[in-house]
Amino acid sequence: MNDDEDTKENITFFLEDSFNDNDAEDNSFELEKMMHQFQNDDDTNNFNEYNSAINFSEDIKDLSYFIKKDFYCGNDQFYYNEEYKLKDLMKICKYYGIASSVKASKCKKQDIISTIIYFENSQENYDIVEQRHKMWAYMAELLEDPKMRGFLLW
Repeated sequence: MNDDEDTKENITFFLEDSFNDNDAEDNSFELEKMMHQFQNDDDTNNFNEYNSAINFSEDIKDLSYFIKKDFYCGNDQFYYNEEYKLKDLMKICKYYGIASSVKASKCKKQDIISTIIYFENSQENYDIVEQRHKMWAYMAELLEDPKMRGFLLW
């Protein structure tokens, strides 16, 4: 046998976890304690406010765009993949000013989605992301109106 064959051997191991009822009670108490602390922590609430759906007034959040976006429970990757065509994703990139770099990289749909999500999750882009979501929500409402739809080029 040579050295190459020696390095290709598999390693096998078994893992056994000992678990009893007393551990379960202790763990559930600790978990409840941590969840209570997490819900009451001011830093966590600030973080959730920043990362939750955009902080708009309640009447704006009732728009169909936000209802559809909330349906995906914050899974932006799945949301963009299911709800947007490549052409629509490029509109978002153009709005953010990143279309030229996406085109230059010859990105596929999943790469474009990842780029958009990365851009939207950067704290310094919060204002433009908030503005785009608001504008897209208004556009969706205008496109749903049969009379107004004829006046729009989208």
